[in-house]
Amino acid sequence: MLLVYCDCHGENDAPILPDVGIFASFDPVALDQACVDACLHATPMPNSQLSDNLADPHWHHHQDNFLDSNPNVRWKETLEHAEKIGLGTREYELIQMKRRIEITQFFFSFVCLRYCVGEQ
Repeated sequence: MLLVYCDCHGENDAPILPDVGIFASFDPVALDQACVDACLHATPMPNSQLSDNLADPHWHHHQDNFLDSNPNVRWKETLEHAEKIGLGTREYELIQMKRRIEITQFFFSFVCLRYCVGEQ
């Protein structure tokens, strides 16, 4: 679930978006872009700050779940700059897993894959 504020805040509100899943990538920019895209397509949680903003007839709708929650968020500029300075690319291919796996199994497989790829 996506909360209004990041983890660095001592306070928070109800989640604004539902759980969009677990994402993984060796490219941090592609990973962030995929997560952003999933959040932009998610339906806001009822009775959240985001749904309240969207229900307000005086609210300026941005058609963007992040900006509609906080108009000061600059997620696009952040990803554009990360790509510009070579941290990764915003292009990605989303591969959906068909079965659930245990988190510990996932991390073990991820570490083994990274180790094996690094050895080549």
